Amino acid sequence: MSYTTYFGPKTIISESCIWIADGYRRICITYKYNTATGSLQYAASVFRCEQLMLENQTFHIEPTEVQMIENSRTTERRFDIRPVCIVVTPSLSYNDIISTVRREMCHGYGCKGPRGLSFGDQEISDEYSDHGSDSTENSFLSDTEPTSLDKFRDSIYNDSRPGWSEMCKDNAIPIGSQLKMNYRGKSYSCTVLNDTGNVIDNGCKTEFRSLNKWAIHKRREDKSNSLTINVFDSCSIVVPMETIDEKPIDIMNLSEKKMRKIRYISEEGNENYNGETIPITREFFITFKANKHTGNLIYGASISRLPAKLGPIIDRRLIDGHFKTSMTRLEKKPVVMRLSEEFLHQISSKASHREDVMYEIMDNITKRKGGRFILKSVE
Repeated sequence: MSYTTYFGPKTIISESCIWIADGYRRICITYKYNTATGSLQYAASVFRCEQLMLENQTFHIEPTEVQMIENSRTTERRFDIRPVCIVVTPSLSYNDIISTVRREMCHGYGCKGPRGLSFGDQEISDEYSDHGSDSTENSFLSDTEPTSLDKFRDSIYNDSRPGWSEMCKDNAIPIGSQLKMNYRGKSYSCTVLNDTGNVIDNGCKTEFRSLNKWAIHKRREDKSNSLTINVFDSCSIVVPMETIDEKPIDIMNLSEKKMRKIRYISEEGNENYNGETIPITREFFITFKANKHTGNLIYGASISRLPAKLGPIIDRRLIDGHFKTSMTRLEKKPVVMRLSEEFLHQISSKASHREDVMYEIMDNITKRKGGRFILKSVE
């Protein structure tokens, strides 16, 4: 006998270590989804199949049982210790749940959550909620100390050994990431420029097409006879902390100021959305507090990323939800900045507009340090 199933107010859907075939990647996912609230927790690991050419045809060598077991252990460990915890659309179909996890892996939170947070079965707070949004919390690069590039690759791909360009295409190495190399007592560093793996030397500002070409060039500069290098063994990766060169800003003093709200709708741009390239619009929901005498300012923000054809969000519940998220980030993880002196008058309660303040905050958000929008402090 067949039955008709449907969701109820307490329906929870979860699966452990299911596998997805996506091109030459095999992805292991564990997730837990509350159909009523849209709360989603997941973790994943990626296996990159080796490719074999036979008679002008490309074949993928599937992972062995041992490799699948090892990847599954990595996924389970990530889910237990560092799951990604977000809020998505309630009552998603099975295929939409899997598509949402895959999309967040590629364009959002990555394979695991930020270091030092353990959610277990507790309710997800607004600080980590984001309906269809991007996050500044970089799942891959949450440390502030250098880590071996080889260990970093292992933490994401386990037994698979992708090259530098493949990791950049996977967004495992976000734009803005810092790479360091110590050689013969000297330290060199470079910054990732794009998702194809180009880097720029932080000293001479010369651009190189890959990390390997940069490392070889530095060895040549040192007059080394070795022109071969394993960058994964030689380099470390780190995201620098946000620094302010001027006098420290007193956040506690700013917290007493009046909170103001800004909503900014970006221009349309063609982007990947659920596997299809379509026009996308982002809406930024910003709350901030500022001192009109010094220009010191703190803010928190949330982003909605939706197809442009849907137009601006009109659902008051969603709008209030985004502003609530930005207010929580303002309170718990504020981003610190200073306004230009010429726009300080726009902080006044009698200001006719705050357009320039809005654009200065937006400029700070879109710096994309570490490859993500700056919506909250990562400290």
